[in-house]
Amino acid sequence: MSTARADMHTVTWNGMCFVTPLIGGWLADAYIGRYRAIIYFSIVFLVGLIGITLSSQEKLLSSGIFFFSLYVVALGTGGIKPNVSTFGADQFDDQNPVEAAQKEGFFNWFYFSINVGAFVSFTVIAYICQNVSFAVGYVIPTVVMALSILIFVAGKPRYTISPPAGSTLSTFFKICWEALVRPRTAGASLMDKAKVAYGGSHNDEDVEDAKSLLKLFPFLGLCIVYNAVYSQMSTTFFNQGCQMDLRLPGGVMTPVAALSLFDTIIVIVLIPLLDRVAYPLLHRCGYHPTLLQKIGFGFAISVCAMIAAGFVEMGRLSAYQAGQLVGPSICVAHSPPQAVDVSVLWQIPQFTLIGASEVLSSVTAIHFFYSESPDKMKSVVAAFNLFTMALGTWSTAVFISLGNAWQPEAPWIADDANKGKLHYYFFMLAAFSVVNLLMWIWAASRYTYKADRDAASAAAAAAGVGEPGRDSASAGLGDEEAVAGVDIAGALGAAAERPEQKKTD
Repeated sequence: MSTARADMHTVTWNGMCFVTPLIGGWLADAYIGRYRAIIYFSIVFLVGLIGITLSSQEKLLSSGIFFFSLYVVALGTGGIKPNVSTFGADQFDDQNPVEAAQKEGFFNWFYFSINVGAFVSFTVIAYICQNVSFAVGYVIPTVVMALSILIFVAGKPRYTISPPAGSTLSTFFKICWEALVRPRTAGASLMDKAKVAYGGSHNDEDVEDAKSLLKLFPFLGLCIVYNAVYSQMSTTFFNQGCQMDLRLPGGVMTPVAALSLFDTIIVIVLIPLLDRVAYPLLHRCGYHPTLLQKIGFGFAISVCAMIAAGFVEMGRLSAYQAGQLVGPSICVAHSPPQAVDVSVLWQIPQFTLIGASEVLSSVTAIHFFYSESPDKMKSVVAAFNLFTMALGTWSTAVFISLGNAWQPEAPWIADDANKGKLHYYFFMLAAFSVVNLLMWIWAASRYTYKADRDAASAAAAAAGVGEPGRDSASAGLGDEEAVAGVDIAGALGAAAERPEQKKTD
């Protein structure tokens, strides 16, 4: 199988793991609730793990069972990913100052625990698979998953379990359709036309929820390019590392699966450092970065990661052209390309930068979309956020095709990286990321946080001004003027001074 084809198979399955949450999030919000969604889909996930374990047995060795089980795991993931973080956040009462403060750090430590699990997988499980057997290696996560389900169920008496709110997603589409087809109504913004007060058929709360969700779509879209950069760790970074010197000091060979450890380690180190040291220090200095600012900083760091990867590749190609080789790559069994005498440790900066960007962007995005989403659609919005990861992962195939189409006779992503131009590909992603960052800054400068919108509406109601159901911050869906003289058009820097945003770190 060619390198480009293998990369596309990898991103296809990874992408599926981020598409199925749309199903799990919708079912949880509309019909079964987050608690039952986690239980049901965890069982599906466990069935997939059992199938993978069985397929690794010599007597039952079957690629068909293996691939089928992989996609069963992807389906099970769909009910776990969008609901675990939101279910955990549901346990905190925002009206209780102590619990509200505790929830601020929950998303950081939730992501921390994920990466601790990844660290164990990339070290202990990878070692067992390579040095003992895949069968033994697969049994361990299967048993752990079964135990985790039992532990989760045992904690039910202590949980706050919110009931499903009905098919809010279908209501959202109905509201959007009605707003588009109904004729213009005097004094009403586009979405307000769906309100009963303006002759529509939907109550104010549902329409305001729909407007809140629409305000998040630009940010969801801008997360796609970042996630495309993030997905390079499992594709082009891997290809690059496989044709470098995998020997560590002392002659120890680096397991290929261990390359992603650089990202995992920096996430594990940075999360407590930011949560306990950096953010409190910034607060004492009078600076309170907003959620959107943090995500933007993460995007900027991801640009640096692509540039670093490009320079590493330039150095690797220079060594190849100078004849500095260490022998065939151990990653390819048949007709392996030559590995270059450049240590794989030179990849540490790019993995580290991706990890740093992940702490700021991915972790904060979970918090942002949970906090800003309508109460009835938190799992669905979490699923949309995960879906951008799928789109970002799949867009890697588009970027690969784009790079290879630029010079068909000399593809950027070649089976043998020594004959390709992988550095051009990295620099291309950096350029797209810069444009994406500028768009993020622009969108963030026009966004009004949910707490600000609620405060402005309350102020307007108290002053007895405004129109029925009027939302003064429609972000392009209606007028953007202030209500009762309250300025709600904040920019990134100004937003940092808002008291309600000081609680988000």
